[in-house]
Amino acid sequence: LETLSQSTNTDQQNPELSAESADQMLENVMKQFENMEQSGEGGEFQDVMEGMMKQLMTKEFLYPPLLEISSKYPAFLESHKNQLSSEELERYTKQHSYVKDICHTYENSPDDIAKIVELMQGMQDCGQP
Repeated sequence: LETLSQSTNTDQQNPELSAESADQMLENVMKQFENMEQSGEGGEFQDVMEGMMKQLMTKEFLYPPLLEISSKYPAFLESHKNQLSSEELERYTKQHSYVKDICHTYENSPDDIAKIVELMQGMQDCGQP
């Protein structure tokens, strides 16, 4: 993990990474993760990944953009209903339902990460918004 941290810190000092060097950095990170797993540090890797996912799933991180998306769905659906196929309209309506449910969960049970993950997976299964 120390190597991974050093690599990340070095790359953050140079914000103008080219796409090629960003790809190289990602490749190096993946190799470091693979090495951790192969060297028996897999438990540590799992802990790091779980920590990252918990941070990404917090209300502070996800709720504001989801609330904004939720507020824009009705106008989008109304203005595009004549251009969308019935399947697309159904898919977008289902996505909107998932987004509203996620927002509701954040508002009422923000620590229910399992429910949020389940709803996020359902929304993702509907495709790109």
